[in-house]
Amino acid sequence: MMIPRGKLLVNQIRKLSAINIEFATSISQAKENSIVLFPNRPNTLLCGISAFIAFKGTSCVQNYNLDQTQELVFSLKAKVLPMESESIDDNFFGGDDFLNTLVEQCQDFKQEDIFSDLFFDTPKKDQLILIADTLEQLIQNQQSIFKTEISNLSSADVDIISLRLEKLQDIWWCIKKEVIDNIVSIGNLAIGLEDSGNTEGLKIFKRINAVLNSIDRLEVRGRDSAGISVIFSFNKKEFERFREALIKAGMAERLKQRTNHLVLGNNSLTINDSFSQTGEHLVTISSVYKFAAEIGALGDNVSFIRSQIKNDLMLQLLVNYNFIANSVSAHTRWASIGDISVANCHPQDNTPTEREIGKTGIIHVCLNGDIDNYLELKTEYEARYDKIHE
Repeated sequence: MMIPRGKLLVNQIRKLSAINIEFATSISQAKENSIVLFPNRPNTLLCGISAFIAFKGTSCVQNYNLDQTQELVFSLKAKVLPMESESIDDNFFGGDDFLNTLVEQCQDFKQEDIFSDLFFDTPKKDQLILIADTLEQLIQNQQSIFKTEISNLSSADVDIISLRLEKLQDIWWCIKKEVIDNIVSIGNLAIGLEDSGNTEGLKIFKRINAVLNSIDRLEVRGRDSAGISVIFSFNKKEFERFREALIKAGMAERLKQRTNHLVLGNNSLTINDSFSQTGEHLVTISSVYKFAAEIGALGDNVSFIRSQIKNDLMLQLLVNYNFIANSVSAHTRWASIGDISVANCHPQDNTPTEREIGKTGIIHVCLNGDIDNYLELKTEYEARYDKIHE
């Protein structure tokens, strides 16, 4: 089935006209299909465009049709080279409108609700893998024929074929790399999640996986250290439920070991009590994973951090409880100032070295760049508060 270009344009106009505009609302409370200006994100310090604008889409699990996508992909087999030159523009890979329809359907697979449906449904995952494999074989076959036939084609036909092969590769990349591979990666991060039906837990590990994917790509710029921080806020009652489950699972002693730290290191756990503006008792928990190496291969940092998260039974348990707020932050870099050590990895926190100095809340910071006046800042801070470790 192919949607005409005019109808696609009308659909896009309808989508745009249905968008709501909200101001300073939290994402969870905003209406579906809303642009939120200056979004309210508790416990999250936002910078860049995310501080000014956010978008909350609509739930659309019921709107996607995997069978239809498979039918479109399979129909491509009859619209391939070799074919008469005069029919290439109209028929090769079904034409531009046909491929645009396929692009739109495949992009939908990345939406949170649809991705969740695919993640927990094994037959649908298998069907998606079949679609990706079919596309890959089709692309390889057509690239081979194109190389053989290119000398017999006009420059206009060469351009058409090249652009459509490129678009079909984009479609394959979207399905294989951005959906299937991430489903596999998340499943490897969160053992047993696929069988649990825990959609909120999936959202957390999907965010963690996206951040790890990003710093993995950034390692080409410097790979001596990497770190990630995952923070949750609970109301007191929900935290006590988690704590009781932790004790029942025999992890009470491990909890003490992980929270007993002066410097934020690998597998550090920080728990802090606070109160909301309405007086509600909140408990915030942060888990940190870090890695540092003077010499290492690309991918080592993220591979280590993934293994730490996978084997963190506390985090695996934590995502089963209802949190009020959540954030994930990470960094990879050259340790251009200070030692190449786990202690010097980002993120850093606001824990004072002197216990007499109190703090109100958990702050984790990832610094991108050098602070040239750090000696002046250090002297001023130490004169007023506490000595900073060298």
